[in-house]
Amino acid sequence: MTSILQDVRLAVRQIVRKPATSALVIGSLALGIGVSTTIFSLVNAVALRELGLPGQRPEEVVEVYTQAQPFGFTSYLNYLDLRESGAGPFTGLAARAPFVQAILADGERTRLLTGEAISLDFLELIELPPALGRGFRPEDAHGEPVALLGYSFWQRHFGADPLVLGRRLKLNGRELTVVGVVSLALRGSVPGFPTDFWLPLHLHDEIGGGSTLELRGAGILVLTGRLAPGSSLDQAQAQLDVLAQGLRAAHPDDNGELRLTLMPASEVLLAPSWDAVLFQIAGRLMALAGIVLLIACANVAGLLMARGVDRRQEIAVRTALGASRWRVARLFLTESVLLALPGGLFGLLIAVWIAPLFVAFQPVVPIPVSLDLSPDARVFGFTLAVAIVAGAVSGLFPASRSARRDLASEIKGAGAAWGGERKLGLTDLVLLAQVALSTVLLVGAGLLVRSVGKAQAVDPGFQLRQGVVAEIDLGRGLRAGEESGRELYGRILERARELPGIRSAALVERLPLMPLGSRISQRPVTFESGATVRLAATRISPGYFDTMGIPLVAGRDVTAADDAAAPSVIVVNEAAARRLWPGESPLGQRLLLGADAPWSEVVGVVGNGLYTSLQEDPRTPQPFLYQPLLQDYSPAMTLVAAGSIDAGAAVARLRAELAALEPDLPIYDVKTMEDHVAVSLFLPRLVAVLFLGCGLLGLALGAAGIWGAVAHAAARRTREVAVRVAVGATRGDLVRLLAGRAVILTGVGVAVGLGSAGACRALLDASVFSALLFGVGTADPVTFVAVPLFLGLVALAASGVPALRASRVSPSSALRDDG
Repeated sequence: MTSILQDVRLAVRQIVRKPATSALVIGSLALGIGVSTTIFSLVNAVALRELGLPGQRPEEVVEVYTQAQPFGFTSYLNYLDLRESGAGPFTGLAARAPFVQAILADGERTRLLTGEAISLDFLELIELPPALGRGFRPEDAHGEPVALLGYSFWQRHFGADPLVLGRRLKLNGRELTVVGVVSLALRGSVPGFPTDFWLPLHLHDEIGGGSTLELRGAGILVLTGRLAPGSSLDQAQAQLDVLAQGLRAAHPDDNGELRLTLMPASEVLLAPSWDAVLFQIAGRLMALAGIVLLIACANVAGLLMARGVDRRQEIAVRTALGASRWRVARLFLTESVLLALPGGLFGLLIAVWIAPLFVAFQPVVPIPVSLDLSPDARVFGFTLAVAIVAGAVSGLFPASRSARRDLASEIKGAGAAWGGERKLGLTDLVLLAQVALSTVLLVGAGLLVRSVGKAQAVDPGFQLRQGVVAEIDLGRGLRAGEESGRELYGRILERARELPGIRSAALVERLPLMPLGSRISQRPVTFESGATVRLAATRISPGYFDTMGIPLVAGRDVTAADDAAAPSVIVVNEAAARRLWPGESPLGQRLLLGADAPWSEVVGVVGNGLYTSLQEDPRTPQPFLYQPLLQDYSPAMTLVAAGSIDAGAAVARLRAELAALEPDLPIYDVKTMEDHVAVSLFLPRLVAVLFLGCGLLGLALGAAGIWGAVAHAAARRTREVAVRVAVGATRGDLVRLLAGRAVILTGVGVAVGLGSAGACRALLDASVFSALLFGVGTADPVTFVAVPLFLGLVALAASGVPALRASRVSPSSALRDDG
């Protein structure tokens, strides 16, 4: 213990003696640790912080998944049968439907909320009492509709008012009484999107719409059970297999391939199949942070090895006095770890500052992301562990090098300076590793930046850039019937077209580039010959193609005359025309959309476009059909208004006008057309920024390492430089002498990095990241040419500037100072 304390005192003395070098070491480690902690904070907020369900004795809580696939959801009718069977190995079996959306009308404006429907005993089963009020009770199944508020929604919308109990909440046109507020720990099933409200399960269809509770084949529920005392997972799974066999026998049509799979709730985030993708992304982001940290460690190792050269005689004397090689190495390791601790502290501060910027960098969506990025015990522990490991790794090479030094040579001061050795040394390997790792990062960044650039330049198939869009769902808020819905949509269009600066307005069931494939439907299309295919289709109002700037290629547009009393018509895009009637004119052809629908005549052909995302391949456009809204009604539509007025003013004015038309109009997600298109580019842009930031940081650290190595080598070879100048060496000769080794090592490092770019390509070839590369392959030649050229220029500057400065030395003053 005494020797360790002595090592600490000696290390502190060395740190204080060289404040400039110590500051560089701490700064380099702070940047590397800061990046790692920032990414870990995001992973922690999305995955680790919300892993499993809150409540008491979580080790007893399990989740049950079903359907033909291993981790599907369960139907309501199957859940009821499982409960009636005694719930097998469980003391209780609860259920929740994770995804319920509703329009809230609060007298000022309407907004979209996300909620969950839970069985009445869900909170009781996980043993998590509400933060305010009460939970659901058995009598709620037959009394007036009630709801629980999410804790965050209660704070945000009601200002944490304790008098919220008993207030009425109007969701999708139905009033519910607030009876409680759930615990802050129960944030919801989707990380980053806290649940706003909680419903009793029997209200799922009434509030959310549809009739899924009545369908045995509709998997909408995640089942949660608490294991009976003494029951193991294997025993519980065996009993579930028996219950699944009974459900298959009782309902072979819907449960023919039914399986029940048991998972500990503490290991589940969303659902096991989705969690695998999420943790795959998290692992690759942490690998990205690890590369930056390795570059920082290599930079620090180079600085510490340079300091070790200056201390060679001190180390030789210690060795002569009896210090073992391990004791000498321990001195360097102690010093590097002590330097890493403040680096970890500053890295944590960097993460606290940077991490919220990623949440602020989010698209205009109706349900904003909300993540708790405050540091917790996991973040503090991770930062401390990374700091210690980074310090040990950074000091490993300097410690090894100093412990192996030749005693006689060091006492004489004959140690060779870097750049004067012929063989490949540790300093060379460190510099080479920095450049290679920087190359890998910059290749990944280059691929993603190129991909975003190509996506921005693509033609989406429509010309509209200045305009406003708004989501409207008359079936949710007003619960309007078909006749009143048609009349209200007509008034909405009239009011929108009267706004100053608006040249045209139209309605479409699914606007191109909507996220998550909202409201897109693949419909069965039958030819007169009897053949059937499935094609994507949407409903539109008259004027839609003109408003969007979609070219009419042949025939005519949909008009106001194409109403319910007129013959059914349809418009197709060019891809559909070529696929359905190759070599023929599509005009006048007839199609049947649905068994009960009338025959529809093709009256027009429009240009192709991108319908789900900018990542669609324009060389193989998707066939698409357009039906008149007046002939085939849909309560959920998107209003799009084209105009040249100020975007912000247009959004506010549209909201005000529609609110004046109908105060409870279920309108949400009002934004500009520019914001709408930007949603499609959000994820590629975010990942590109992340890769580019890490790549540039790695490059800066690598450049600093090259600069420091060349500058230190030049300082060590001052006498040699002076002698060469005295015998006639030119400045160019000296620059080549001092910087040549660094340039050569940079070239080798770039070659190694390009050869190892398969590591980066492995990051990008993952199922999730590969979708981010638009029009760019992972072997993009432009990227693989531009990155080496860019790195070469940076290396020339980083090595040439200190070499040029050293070449200006005066021989007489250098020899006099040396003497």
